[in-house]
Amino acid sequence: MKVDAHTLAAATVVLGLAALSWWMVRIARDEPLLFVETPRHEPDLVMESYRIVTLNPDGSRKYQLTADRLTHYADDGSAELDRPYLVQYGDGAPVHVRAQRGWMPQTRAFIDMRGDVRMTRDRDPTSGGAELLTDHLKILLDRKQ
Repeated sequence: MKVDAHTLAAATVVLGLAALSWWMVRIARDEPLLFVETPRHEPDLVMESYRIVTLNPDGSRKYQLTADRLTHYADDGSAELDRPYLVQYGDGAPVHVRAQRGWMPQTRAFIDMRGDVRMTRDRDPTSGGAELLTDHLKILLDRKQ
């Protein structure tokens, strides 16, 4: 079978147009052009005996967070905590919160505590003490004092 130059040129143009159409559809749908591996939800950092102290603009303590282990995930910036312990400072006695597990988003605006959550506040001159026991508690970390 003999293929002349005219037929070969027409086939090349048709294949080029097909490739261009495929490329334009991918761009319009914002899809990857080739087989690009999407990030997996796998830890990129694990810290044992995690501890952080956050300060207010005036230098006073805002909160202290400790955990047996912090596992950070690069794909979404979230962090999981094993046995988190949070102490929030503000007006009056500090608030202590303990749980079996915790989760924080990339923004670190809150911590989602789960499993045997215990929140306590000691008595102070302005109020009585309190204790809360629950299985789930979402705590805002960046609330205004």
